[in-house]
Amino acid sequence: SLIFWLSGIVIRFFPVVAVNVEWEQMAGCYVAEFVMDNREIDVWFDENAQWVMTENDVESLEKVPAPVSEAFMESIMSSMRLKDVRIITFPKHPTIIVIEVEVYNSNEEFQLFYSPDGKLQQQLNVSELGGEIYPGLFD
Repeated sequence: SLIFWLSGIVIRFFPVVAVNVEWEQMAGCYVAEFVMDNREIDVWFDENAQWVMTENDVESLEKVPAPVSEAFMESIMSSMRLKDVRIITFPKHPTIIVIEVEVYNSNEEFQLFYSPDGKLQQQLNVSELGGEIYPGLFD
């Protein structure tokens, strides 16, 4: 099966986690979910078993490039509650750091997409969407 074959790919890249991989299908992709070094990692593959992206949930500004954390801390969004920090890597696109914040005492949530040099690439209001990260956001 395709999942069995994809599991072999995951084992090659992440041998430490081979036994604890959960699979699901999302946005037309197969997603391998596992925890490594106390961080949640999602590796996305397309229907042809090609690597699409890796989502590394680092949860802290301390784990992202300094220009990104500095740019965020200087922005108006830094006054909001930090909800999530993820590093997204791709086979053919530059890395993107996604910082998710929410307004205190509100349901308003925003995702800020930074390049590693600290430039804000995109800002999305994800209050209605739930903040799910998927490959189509980066096309």
